[in-house]
Amino acid sequence: MIIEGTSDEAVSALGQLVNNLESAGTILIATRKAYHEYKSFRSIAQLFDSILHVDVAFGRVSLDPWNREQFIKYGQKRGIDRAEMLYETVAESLGSKDHSLLTRAVLVRRLMDVANGDDSDLSNTLERIGEKSEHFFLEFLSAIVEREANGKWIDRSSEPPRPLLNLQEHHLLLSRIAEEMWLQSTDDIRIDDIGLVAELFVEEQGIAPAVARQIEEQLKQHTLLVKTKGGRWLTFDHDIFRYFYLGYALGVELVKRDMHNVKSILEVTTMPRVAVDHAASYVRGVANERLRSVLTLLQQLASREPMTSFVRENCGSLAVALVDVLDAHGITLSQMSFPFDALSGRNVCGLKVSESHFANTSLSGARLVDCAFENCRFDRLDGPAEQIRNTTLLSCEIASLVYQDEDPDYGDIELYGPSHIRQQLVQFGFEIADLSGTRQGPVEPARGMSDDLKLVQRVLRTFTRTTRVYESTMQVRLGTKFSRFEKEILPTLVAKGVLGRETHEGRQNRRCLRITMPMRRIEEAMANAGGEFGHFVDALPA
Repeated sequence: MIIEGTSDEAVSALGQLVNNLESAGTILIATRKAYHEYKSFRSIAQLFDSILHVDVAFGRVSLDPWNREQFIKYGQKRGIDRAEMLYETVAESLGSKDHSLLTRAVLVRRLMDVANGDDSDLSNTLERIGEKSEHFFLEFLSAIVEREANGKWIDRSSEPPRPLLNLQEHHLLLSRIAEEMWLQSTDDIRIDDIGLVAELFVEEQGIAPAVARQIEEQLKQHTLLVKTKGGRWLTFDHDIFRYFYLGYALGVELVKRDMHNVKSILEVTTMPRVAVDHAASYVRGVANERLRSVLTLLQQLASREPMTSFVRENCGSLAVALVDVLDAHGITLSQMSFPFDALSGRNVCGLKVSESHFANTSLSGARLVDCAFENCRFDRLDGPAEQIRNTTLLSCEIASLVYQDEDPDYGDIELYGPSHIRQQLVQFGFEIADLSGTRQGPVEPARGMSDDLKLVQRVLRTFTRTTRVYESTMQVRLGTKFSRFEKEILPTLVAKGVLGRETHEGRQNRRCLRITMPMRRIEEAMANAGGEFGHFVDALPA
C-alpha cells in the first residue's frame, strides 16, 4: 500500500482495515513514507479521524542499508573468495562506502553477477560508472545488459555470429516493456503480450524476421525479467529496474518531442520520482542542448490541462527534475502543478515559477539560488533548506509552514498565520516582495507562536504514533513542561472535548489520554488561532 502525498483511496482503505481489526490484530503496511511521521496535522487528519475510536499504536520497521560485513558475507555465500577485496576496490573506485552499489541488496547482487565473470568485466564496469557520474545507474545497467547481449543474445543464423541487438536497442526494447506495463497499470505482463511488444519493436527497428523470432524467445529469459503466476507472466526483477526503464521510455519520447506519446505516458497517474529523475537524466545526457525545447513541450502540455490533471502534475515534476543542478537563468515555468516533495533535495539556480501550485513539499536538502516564485500557492512547506540565496517569493500564498523549534522540547511547529510564516521564511533565507515587486527590508520581530500553543502541538503530535497515551508517557515526553501542561492547559482541552481522560484497566490501573475530537476540527482551529492558545480555544467547536 503506497501512501504518499494525498492518496485518498489508500488512506481510506487503511482506515477501514484498521477498524475491522477492532484493536485486536497486527498488520504490516509497506509505504514509501510512514504516514504517522507526516508533520502536518492536515496530512494525518484523514487517517486519524477514521480510527479515532479504536486503540492503535504505530511503529516503524525499515530495511537498513547493507554494511561492509553484510556485503562480504553475501559475497562469500556467492562463492566469491575475494569479496573483501571487491568491497574495497568498488568503494575506492566510487569514492564512497555509502554508495548504493555497496549498500542496496538488489544492486549488490547484480554487482556480484559481474564479479563472477572476468576481472576485465568488473574493471570495465567500475571505470564506466565513474566516481561522480550522474548517469551511474544507466552505466551500471549497461554493463549488465551488455554482458547479456554479447553472451546470450547472439544471432546464430549469421556468419560469423553477432549480437541480435546493440546496447541502445537492448535498452529501448526493455523500456518498451516497462512502458507497456505502465500504460496497462500493472506490475507484470503476460508472456503472450511480451511477444506483441517484441513484434512492434522489431517492425519499428526494421529487423529481419529470422532475427525477430530469436529476439522474442530470448526476451522471455532475460536476466532482468522473472516469471510470475505459474510462468505465464513476466515482471522486472525489481521495481528499481522497471522504474528506470519507464523513465528511459519517457526520456526517449521527450527527446523526439513526440507530444502524443509523452502525454499518453503522463496521463496514467502520478509518476514515481525515481522514474522522473531517470527520464530527466536521459534527456540531459542525450539532448542537453535541446533542453529548452523539451521544457517548452512540457509547458505546452501543462497549459492545455486542468489543474487536477496528472499530465500537469507530471509535467511540473519533470520540469523541476530537468533544471536540477543546471543553470536555469531565463527559464520560466508557468501554470504548472508540482507534486508532493517537488523541491526536496533539488539544486535549482536561476529558475522562475509563476501562477503555479505546489503540493506539500519539504525543503530538506534543497538549494535555491537566484530563483523567483510569483503568484504561487504552496499547500505546505517544511523547512529549512540546505541553502536559500537571492530567492524571492512575490505574492505567494503558503497555507502552512512546518519547522523545528529552537527549543527541542517543543519539536516540530506548524505555523498558519501569514505574518508568522513570513517571518520564519525570511529567517530561512527567502526574500519577500510586495505586489509591486519591491523587495521588503528586514522583517520586524513578531511575537510568534505562544509557548502554550507550541505545547499543545507537541502533545497532539504524540498521538500520531498511538491513539491512546499514558499520562506517565506524556510526562516523559514533555519533561519539565508537563507540570504546566497538566495544571494550566489540560483542563481546558478536556473541557472543550479535545482530549479525554480515562483509566486503562490492566495489571495496573493507569490513567491515559486520548483525542476525542476529529483532528480535522482541531487543525482548523489551529489555523485560525493566530499563534495564540486563547484564540485556539475560542476557535474550537462548541
